Amino acid sequence: MSKKKNTEFDVIVIGAGPAGATAAIMLAKSGMSVGLLDKASFPRSKPCLGWVNGNVSKFLEELDVASKQLLSRPIKRIAFHNGELSKSAVPTLKSSPGYLIDRAVFDERMANAAKRAGSTLIEKCEVTRLEPHESGVSVHNAKGKTYQCKLLVLANGASDDFRRQVGIGRSNSSEVRWSALIEQELEGKSKGNAANADVDIVLGVTPQNGLAILTRQKDKVSLTLNSAGKEESIREQFLDLATRLREKELLDADFPIGSKSVKCAVSNLGPALELDSHVGKHTLLVGDAGGFIAAVSQEGIYPAMWSAKIAAEVIESAMKAESSQDALMTFETKWRLEMGDYLRPPNTDLQLLAPLIFSNQPMTDRMASAFFFGENI
Repeated sequence: MSKKKNTEFDVIVIGAGPAGATAAIMLAKSGMSVGLLDKASFPRSKPCLGWVNGNVSKFLEELDVASKQLLSRPIKRIAFHNGELSKSAVPTLKSSPGYLIDRAVFDERMANAAKRAGSTLIEKCEVTRLEPHESGVSVHNAKGKTYQCKLLVLANGASDDFRRQVGIGRSNSSEVRWSALIEQELEGKSKGNAANADVDIVLGVTPQNGLAILTRQKDKVSLTLNSAGKEESIREQFLDLATRLREKELLDADFPIGSKSVKCAVSNLGPALELDSHVGKHTLLVGDAGGFIAAVSQEGIYPAMWSAKIAAEVIESAMKAESSQDALMTFETKWRLEMGDYLRPPNTDLQLLAPLIFSNQPMTDRMASAFFFGENI
C-alpha cells in the first residue's frame, strides 16, 4: 500500500512508547510505510519505575538508537525492604543489573529514532475507534480523521475497548494493575543521604503483594507503586508508604507527599501468559497492551521492546504471505518460546520466602537475580 496524504500505510502502530517505537523502527527499516500514532506529544510524562533492565542495551544497538546518554547511570547498589519497612537486605552485585533512566527522555529519543528510520510520527492523535475489514484496519481519531493500514500494532497500553474492536477477548485475569508515581526534582535541593541505595525495593506493600520502587538520580527522586486493586485504595496505600519512607529517612523531609503529587495510571489488564490471544484481525498486541511485563520486578520497557521486536519480524513475514492472518497467528508461538521463561512468575511463593530474603545472604542474592533477570529463585 503506497502512502497517500499521510493517511494510508502498510502498518499503523498505535502508541509511540518503547514498544511502539521499536516496532516502527524495525518495520520502517524493512521498507514498509509506517504510521506511528500517539495521543500525547513528546516529551511526555508517564508513571514509570525509573529503571530499565540492563539487557535493553542490545535492543538499542540493533535499532541504532544512541544509548550512551540514555543509559548513563548504571545501578550500583540496591536494597530490599519488607512492606512494614522493619527489615532490609542488600544483595551482592557482581555487575550492574540495569540503569536508572528518565522515562520522558527515553520515550522521546525512541520516537525520534522511529522518525529517522522513516516512520511518520503523528502526535496528539487520540484514536477513538478501530474498524477491521477484509483488507486491513481503519483507524479513526477524535478529530474525525481516518487512517488506513493493512496491519495494525497495538502498543498503547491497557485498553479493553481496542482489544474488543479487533476481536480479542478480555484477559483471564480479573485484577487491574495500577502504577502510581511521585517525582521530586532536585535542582537546588539537598541530594539526600549519600549512603542510600540507588534503588530501594519494597516488597509486599499492599495486600495484593504490591511492589514499590524508590530510585535516586542526581537531579531526581522517583517513588513508584505497582499493584492490583482499586485506584482510590492504591493512592491511599501509596501516600501511606511515602510517609513511612520519610519517617525512616529513606526520603527527604521535603519530598512532596500529597494527593495532588500522585500520578496514577492503569499498568496492565493481566500478564501476557494469562491472555488467551495477542492476535486480532490484522492486529498484534505488544508491550503493556499485551501484558508483557516482568513478573517479579514489574519492569516493562525491556519485555515491551522484546515483544515488539518479535512482532515486527512476524509482520515482515505476514506482508509476504498468501494469508497474512495465518502468518500473524505465529506470533503466539514465537513470543512464548522466546520470552516465556523470562515472563513466568517464580516457582516459589515470594511471601513464604520473605523471612529468608531478609536473613540469608544467598537468598537475598537469588532474589536480586529473579528480580532483575527473571531467573527462578
